[in-house]
Amino acid sequence: MSGASTASGTAATPRPTVETLEAAIRTELRLLDELGQILRAQREGVAADDVQRVDESIFAAHRVLQTIGEARRSRRTLLMILGGRDDITLDELDAALGPRMTDALRDARDELQRKALALSDEVSLNRHVLRGALGSDDELLRALCGAPRTDSDPAPGRRDPRRRRHPRRRL
Repeated sequence: MSGASTASGTAATPRPTVETLEAAIRTELRLLDELGQILRAQREGVAADDVQRVDESIFAAHRVLQTIGEARRSRRTLLMILGGRDDITLDELDAALGPRMTDALRDARDELQRKALALSDEVSLNRHVLRGALGSDDELLRALCGAPRTDSDPAPGRRDPRRRRHPRRRL
């Protein structure tokens, strides 16, 4: 009786394979794609001054980040079973799996690394855009409320040389 059932008649848990690991990595890829779409929607919301869209994107990103965390824990569990350690990095995958490493798994790993790097750039861009939007909104709010300018504010009609052009204008 191999794998399908045990003597008591209950189904046995199948032993993870490199194909299982590849599927787990492909799940992470799908989640990174989803997070990238959310980040782009967030920038569009900022550019359109759509507070609700930005707010929704924050909650959506949080949900996907939690799911990514679960997917990574699953990958670490698979790595523990297949490679003997749960702290194997993606770069160490070839050495850890040896001859069990497949081209499909290698391709999935390489794509995950590329997407993660690209997503890191998108996160940095969003931070920059959101900080710029918050700074501009703070200046606008002070002007609307009649609050006095602070010492660090530029003179009326002059742009603060320390700040770049408003990021929403560059999207």
